[in-house]
Amino acid sequence: MMPELPLSEPFIQKLDCEIGKQAGVSISMLRLDVVHPIVSGNKWMKFDPWLRLALYRGYKGILSTGGPFSNHLHAAAYATLQAGLSFTAVVKAPESYKTPTLHDLEQWGANVVYAYRENFYNHRLWKAFAKAQHFLYVPMGGEGSMAVEAVAHTFKKAVPVGFDCIVVPAGTGTTLAGIAYSAYPFRQLLGIDAGTRDAKLLSLTKNLNIKFTPKEIGLIDAFPNTKFGKPTAGHVSFMNTFYEHFGIPLDVVYTGKMMMWLLQTLEAGAFKAGENILAVHTGGLQGNRTQSGLIF
Repeated sequence: MMPELPLSEPFIQKLDCEIGKQAGVSISMLRLDVVHPIVSGNKWMKFDPWLRLALYRGYKGILSTGGPFSNHLHAAAYATLQAGLSFTAVVKAPESYKTPTLHDLEQWGANVVYAYRENFYNHRLWKAFAKAQHFLYVPMGGEGSMAVEAVAHTFKKAVPVGFDCIVVPAGTGTTLAGIAYSAYPFRQLLGIDAGTRDAKLLSLTKNLNIKFTPKEIGLIDAFPNTKFGKPTAGHVSFMNTFYEHFGIPLDVVYTGKMMMWLLQTLEAGAFKAGENILAVHTGGLQGNRTQSGLIF
């Protein structure tokens, strides 16, 4: 049976933003972070079809991969275990590495397998490992055509027509692709790379841009001198100020960088006056537990 998670409906919050007013643009945020305290943001809509498939086909559990702070593993493990299935997390880290994310997984009863360096990317190995246990193998981040379709459906349902530019964090690019395939009449869709600099993500964005011409779909390397998962200069201070002003907690990996880039870009005059911008909050707040200095 599907877990009866107490899911809340996402909503759109308009930001009373002085920088936006000076630039002559309107800024709103799609609050996917409010969907669930653990399976939050874009995680549930990407993972839901995988979990349904595992239950429908009678798998004993699910195996998926990710980093030691992975929002995907955190959400997927909780939802899978709530559904009465087993969950194995293949984590890119040495066995001695411990994080609040991995602590939660172990406390919930997930099996954590540490696979450092080249073994982590041996997808054949993990697919075979999953098959031997009669587990469903789910790619890192929950990416896949089913996840793209689920994002497209949710976005189309949750967002009324009227936004010119959509700004969304990009990791695997699944949410970016889902918005592109949603048939929403945006003019511009911008994926903000949080520092992955993944060639697959760049290729995906280029292909989406070609497929959906004349819509503009682009990938922005917002802070090229900052590594994935690491805050940039002034990042924590910005997140605190943003929370004080708007009452919205951002996450240090994705949405913090997205909003910092967006407001800096608006201040620099890079957007046309009259634009109606929607920023997508993809959740992931559990990852903030390792970041000191935050007031929320």
